[in-house]
Amino acid sequence: MEPSKPEEIREEVREEPREEVCEEQSAAAAKPAHSEDNPLFSHHYIARMVERKHKRRVYSMVGTLIKVVALLLVGALIALLIVPNAWTPRLSGMSSTDKIDLLQEMIRAYYIAGNDIDREAMGDALAAAYVYGLGDPYSAYFTKEQLQQVLSDNRGDFSGIGVSVTYAPDPESVFVYRVYKDSPAAAVGILPGDRITAIDGIEVTVANYNERVSAIQGQAGTQVALRIVRGDSTLNMSVTRAAFVIESVFSRVVGNVGVIEVTEFNQATDDQFREAVRSLQQQGVAALIVDMRGNHGGLMDIATNMLDLLLPYGELGYAVYSDNKRESLGTSDSSAVDLPFAVLVDKDTASAAEFFTAVMRDSGNAVIVGETTYGKGIMQTTYPLGDGTAVRLTVAKFYSMSGTEFHEIGLKPDVEATLPDGVNRRVTPDEDTVLQAALAALGK
Repeated sequence: MEPSKPEEIREEVREEPREEVCEEQSAAAAKPAHSEDNPLFSHHYIARMVERKHKRRVYSMVGTLIKVVALLLVGALIALLIVPNAWTPRLSGMSSTDKIDLLQEMIRAYYIAGNDIDREAMGDALAAAYVYGLGDPYSAYFTKEQLQQVLSDNRGDFSGIGVSVTYAPDPESVFVYRVYKDSPAAAVGILPGDRITAIDGIEVTVANYNERVSAIQGQAGTQVALRIVRGDSTLNMSVTRAAFVIESVFSRVVGNVGVIEVTEFNQATDDQFREAVRSLQQQGVAALIVDMRGNHGGLMDIATNMLDLLLPYGELGYAVYSDNKRESLGTSDSSAVDLPFAVLVDKDTASAAEFFTAVMRDSGNAVIVGETTYGKGIMQTTYPLGDGTAVRLTVAKFYSMSGTEFHEIGLKPDVEATLPDGVNRRVTPDEDTVLQAALAALGK
């Protein structure tokens, strides 16, 4: 049953307009009517009349003054003691829901632009803050737009030109290390190793690098102008962005060993992985290396599908929920890939990628090579809220089939290996010291 929506406060809180008192003294009022210049009045008569009128006026003024002072004192007392603390009794011990209701009242009563509030934006901010209050970096509230982006990422959908980039040895350019198949970049002839030095006429610098990389992306159908340096040549290309399913699996043969890099687990990853394994087996490789370096995780069921392809019959792992209920994450069937394996990991290997690594180690047929992994062994589920928004909550811890726990610990490799300082993994196989360590561990 969905939680009931909190009631909106319907009454209007009006503030009466304040009356401004302006005192003006005219020149006529400043001049006495009974002056000595008036021949109709004697000095004594004038004095007695003025005295009697003065006494009456004084008594009247004193009475009025007393009333005014009394009213002022009462008003000051109310302002001092009641108004600033008007909300205090209601705030004391109230629930968070009551507090939100009270905030709505106060905003309607006092906020200067109370009639121009974006109610949907406030609702999104309130929901996001409520989930943020859990103190869990993995739980989150998604607006309608954010949820669509999450769903798009899970499908592997992408809009851009279809390249993966990184810092170049020359910091004044963007280095293309991968061009995706059937992408706009591939169609215009962009190649791995190209250096992008200007985007839409703006030079790439150290200061604007991230901004310029973001400028490559954009809506399908729009164009981006690139200046590319390839060897000694400079090329100017206009590329029309498009929507396509991004590749998350890349394979190659090194010696007689198949190497499969998996960058994430989205809905297309398992099919791409299955095709890569099939292709490498047809080429007669003697072993398989699965490269999980830099893989932050993704969809757990996709990871279990890939494990099912590689491993023989058995439970792959399980999750334990907040009520201590244990649930299987998947079972492998009897078919398996009969090859020795190695899995490459680093400090950025996380979540579902760590689960994949732990299960491969449990199988007894894989050696783990690289660095201690990130250490995220908790699982999130996204729940729609019925209005196009959603909330993602951490719901369980997960374990490999042997009960290996790695949350906030990480997985220690069987063979420790790192790249030299200043070298990223976008290097040739001979320069990749972690890959070379895996080949040695496999005896290849």
